Amino acid sequence: VRERGRPRRHPGLGIPLSLDGALDEYGELWVGDVGTSAKGWEEINRVRAGENHGWPDHEGDCKTDCGDTIPPLESWPHEGAHPAYEDDRKIIATIQRVAWVAAGHDGKGPDPYDGALTHRILYGDLCMGWIRSFEPHEDGTMADDQFLGHLTPSAWVQGPDGYLYAAELSACGSAHLQHETQLFRLEPK
Repeated sequence: VRERGRPRRHPGLGIPLSLDGALDEYGELWVGDVGTSAKGWEEINRVRAGENHGWPDHEGDCKTDCGDTIPPLESWPHEGAHPAYEDDRKIIATIQRVAWVAAGHDGKGPDPYDGALTHRILYGDLCMGWIRSFEPHEDGTMADDQFLGHLTPSAWVQGPDGYLYAAELSACGSAHLQHETQLFRLEPK
């Protein structure tokens, strides 16, 4: 992993299927780790050189024989309910799950969100469709986890106008998505 003007960093161990990632304001890498089996777990991890995130021995929160495994900061199973159900009644009932992570507003240029998404990390599940955000702390913890809405984004970018844009795919067999890929602009509430 290399950010322009910074020395090369080697990612941690035990993250088999990262769909994407985002750098926070401290230069820390956050990734959405896609589970590897039907009974697997989706994870949100902060990745640092030399850290072990458990795979193939563990997915989700490690309960026994964890050794030097760094637990995910957020995880949810492929089976059963997810706490996001409380916030988003549009969630698709499926065992298919795909964790993703994206950067919020970078704090530069126009900010149509009045700071509400500045230096936040966005995350969610591509298959179930929920979107949340949190404030990353320098010590690698998450704070102020908030529900943002429902969308199945495959990519995010901040435009020159300051808005966040998402490309949405008709993926994971979502019955409500019967359209071609679309581009959305995240509007302030």
